[in-house]
Amino acid sequence: MDFFGYEAIFKKKLKKSYRFIEKKYKLTKNELMIISYLAENKENNLSSDIVKNLGFTKSHVSLSVSSLIKSGYLHSISNPQDKKKLHLILKEKASAIISEISLIKKNFEKQLFSDFSESEKKQFTSLLQKLIKNAKQKE
Repeated sequence: MDFFGYEAIFKKKLKKSYRFIEKKYKLTKNELMIISYLAENKENNLSSDIVKNLGFTKSHVSLSVSSLIKSGYLHSISNPQDKKKLHLILKEKASAIISEISLIKKNFEKQLFSDFSESEKKQFTSLLQKLIKNAKQKE
């Protein structure tokens, strides 16, 4: 199996795990990913950060952010130095979703590394960081 075959397996497994939360909270996959991103990246909280780091289009981010604001999961605060830049802040209402996403990620990671030694986990992480660095250099 090639690299993209592995990617497809991971995506399929995660997609299945997230589907429950999507239905429970009536959110899209993009909205869940934005909530998860903002929970983990409190400083890089501009729409442009989401576009850059999640690889979404500006229009998808705009639609998802608008929906999350309307649903009460998110609010925006304008930057005093640049009124065009809106900082996206999660509201308390998002905390249950964040907890569920965190649990899914933790269980998924636990399953993936179930028969890895600590040394193998560290080596894998190091190799994965190299892959990510190489991928970003080609952008």
